[in-house]
Amino acid sequence: MEDVRPCIEEASALYPNSHQILYIKGRLLAARAAKCENAAKCEHLRSDAKSSLLGALAIAPSHVSSLRHLAHIYRLERNIPMAEKMLRDVIQIDPLHSDSWQALGMILSEEGRFEEALECYSTASALNSSTPLIPFSTLPVLIHAS
Repeated sequence: MEDVRPCIEEASALYPNSHQILYIKGRLLAARAAKCENAAKCEHLRSDAKSSLLGALAIAPSHVSSLRHLAHIYRLERNIPMAEKMLRDVIQIDPLHSDSWQALGMILSEEGRFEEALECYSTASALNSSTPLIPFSTLPVLIHAS
C-alpha cells in the first residue's frame, strides 16, 4: 500500500481536478485507516479519506463509487442518516446495483426499520439473480478480442 502512495500523490499534483484521482486517494486513505492501530491516526486518515471522496463528488456528483465508499465511512462513524442518504443517492443513479440495495438494507436493519430493510433485501436478491456474470458493456470488447 505504501508503494502506491507516491504515485497517487504525483497524480494528484498533475491532475488536481480529477475525480478519479481524488476517489483513488480516498480509497487509499480509507484502507490505511482500516489497518492502523493508533485511534487518533485512524480518525485523521478517515477524515482525509472523507475529504477526498467529497472532493471527487464536488467534481462529479454522480460518481457512484465515491458515493458508496463515502457511505461506508459514514457508517463506520455511526453517522447513519448520511450513510443512508449516500446509498439512496447511489440507488437513484444506478437502481440496478444489488450491493447498494444490500448495504442500504443493512443500515435500515441496524436502525430497526425492518420493513424498509426487507424491501431492500428483496430488491437486492431479485437484482442479484437477474444480473449477468459479465456486464453487457464488456461484450463487444470480448467478442472483438476473440
